[in-house]
Amino acid sequence: MTWKRVAVVFALLGLALLPVLLKALTLYRQAGAHVIVALPSLRDLLLSLKIGLIAVCGGGAWLVSRAIPNRDREGAGRDRPQASETGGTACPTTAPILILAWWLCQPLCLFGFSWLTGNSVFVARYLWLALPGAAMVATWAAARFLPAAHWKPLAAALGVGVLLLNGQWTQAWPWHHNSDWRGAAHMIQELRLDPDTPVICPSPFIEAKPPVWRPDYPLPGFLYAHLGVYPLPGKIWLFPFEDSPEAEVYARQLSGQTLNASKRFVLYGGQGQVDFWRDWFAGRPELAGWSNERFRTFGDVEVVVLHRH
Repeated sequence: MTWKRVAVVFALLGLALLPVLLKALTLYRQAGAHVIVALPSLRDLLLSLKIGLIAVCGGGAWLVSRAIPNRDREGAGRDRPQASETGGTACPTTAPILILAWWLCQPLCLFGFSWLTGNSVFVARYLWLALPGAAMVATWAAARFLPAAHWKPLAAALGVGVLLLNGQWTQAWPWHHNSDWRGAAHMIQELRLDPDTPVICPSPFIEAKPPVWRPDYPLPGFLYAHLGVYPLPGKIWLFPFEDSPEAEVYARQLSGQTLNASKRFVLYGGQGQVDFWRDWFAGRPELAGWSNERFRTFGDVEVVVLHRH
C-alpha cells in the first residue's frame, strides 16, 4: 500500500469520525466535572511507558545471549522482510513504526491533553490500551540479542516463570478486578433485611452529583448500574458520589425521619464513600449510641451495618 492510499484511508476515517468530534467538543465543556485524578508528573509518564519492563527484557536477553555460542548468535536482531501478497517485499520499517505508535500514542496524548487543558485524563485504565505496545517493544528489545532459533524455547521459559512467580495459586478462580459488587450484594442478601430496612447506596460514578443526581433518580440507571445487576433487599436510598450541600441536606432529612425509626440500616458502596457516611451518621445526635459492623472482604467495595442498641 502506497503512502497516497494510506493518506486517503486516514482522510476518510477522519471524515467518518466528525460526528464523534462534535459530540466530544460538547462534552468538553463539562470536562472539569469528570476529573478524578491530579495532573500527571513526568515521573507518572515514564512509569506509564513501562521502561523498566523493556530494560529488563532487553538486559535479560543480552545476559542470556552471553551464554549462547558465537556461531549460534549469528543473525540475532536482523530484520527479515516478509514477502507481501503481491510478490513484493514489505517495508522493514513498517512494523517498528506501528509498534512505537501503539506504545507511545496513548500515554503521550493523554499526558499532553491533561496539561494543555488542565483537565487530567491520565487515568490508569485509560492507559491499558498501550500495554500490548509496551510488550511488543520489550519483545523487540529482547530479539536484538537472541537468534531466531532460540525465541520459542526462551519465550516458553519466560511464560512458565511468570506463571510460577505471579500466579495466584491460593485461589482456584483468581480475581481479575478489585470491586466485588456481587459478593457484597450476596452478603447483604444473607442479612435477611425487612423490606423497609434502609440500604444507603452512594453511586460509584463521579457523574453522580447535582443536578444529574437527585434523590429520586430513576432506577435502573447508569449512576447505579450495579443495582440492576445485583439487586438488594430492603429500601434503597440513593446517595451521590461525593459529599455536597445537597447531599447533606438529604442525609439529615433521612437520618431524622427514617433512620432514627429503624432498628438498623446498611451502607453499601465504595470503601471511601461508605467510611465517610458511616462517620457522618455516627456524629448525628439522633443516632448517638448506635454500633456498626464492618465487612471488608469485597475488594474496594464495603458494607457496613449500623445497629440500634
